[in-house]
Amino acid sequence: MKSHCITRIALGLTVTLGTIGCQPLLLQRPGALTSAASAFTLTSAAATPAGAVRHDVPFTTVGGQVLKLDLYYPTTPTYQPLPVVVFIHGGSWQAGDKGDIQFGSDGLILKELQARGFLIASVNYRLAPGALFPAPINDVRSAITYLQREAGTINLDPQRVAAWGSSAGGHLAAMVGLTASQGGGVTLKAVVDNFGPTDLTQESLYWQGEMAMVRDWTALIGMSKKALPAWLKRY
Repeated sequence: MKSHCITRIALGLTVTLGTIGCQPLLLQRPGALTSAASAFTLTSAAATPAGAVRHDVPFTTVGGQVLKLDLYYPTTPTYQPLPVVVFIHGGSWQAGDKGDIQFGSDGLILKELQARGFLIASVNYRLAPGALFPAPINDVRSAITYLQREAGTINLDPQRVAAWGSSAGGHLAAMVGLTASQGGGVTLKAVVDNFGPTDLTQESLYWQGEMAMVRDWTALIGMSKKALPAWLKRY
């Protein structure tokens, strides 16, 4: 089941970013590469080895904290410039790191996307309770803005950007997608919320064994125990 889910995520992003409004280079007319090269000042595919990784690329500084991202180049660079998937790690909004993408099911999805021709940018964001909502959303927006601004240097297509996150990262990916019109020009072609929470308002949505989520999201918004609704105070 897990492998089928991973394949569906990768295939969905491939269809959305890889075929809408573009064609693989092998299908383009003769001379298309030459005209493209003259139209853009880009780092050539040959300059970035297949499967290369760039760690700790700074994309913004907030309150003296430098936020960084890692770039994972495709092992099979099918498209030029590269479609990019922005990965947002989980960790209850309070923990985790951009390096988490290398492990578990996220690591399998990473490899699948690299093999399908995607550039993946794994981003760090400020964590609760030190940084409260909407700080992490703004940080992800800043990362996307940076990537689109530096598209020529990084060799990515600023019009083919997707956000993918797991758990709390899935929630943030969905929020960035839903508030794109408020995000200072941030545009996304696709959003993948991989088992992230989507409704934090109803008691019926919290099943036995998942009540830790209540503590997690109240930490994100800085709500004290005394301020919680009555039905939440018992957890």
